[in-house]
Amino acid sequence: MVKEAEKYKKEDQENEKKEEAKELFKLYAYELRDSVSDLAIQGANKKTIVDAVKKALQWLSENQLAECSKYDDERKKLETLCNPISAKAKMRQLQAAGNIHDAARSSCRC
Repeated sequence: MVKEAEKYKKEDQENEKKEEAKELFKLYAYELRDSVSDLAIQGANKKTIVDAVKKALQWLSENQLAECSKYDDERKKLETLCNPISAKAKMRQLQAAGNIHDAARSSCRC
């Protein structure tokens, strides 16, 4: 009976890990999709991210019973493709904000 309980406990832990990996993947995909407009990503970069997110979410819906490592692998693929694009967009956004602040400081005659 103790062995059986240990077996079920291990299965529960594996299922929790799998659900967590699936939710992290889904959360990342949706956040990435939403960031396209927030970061003003346009053109080919926007299409790359939108298509990658669609593909990822399609994979997710077709692989609800995948192993934890598969969810992690798919999320990492999405990150590898999209993180450089979103990082550049964030940098442009920060630089633009910095230029605005620099201009405001230089026009201030305090």
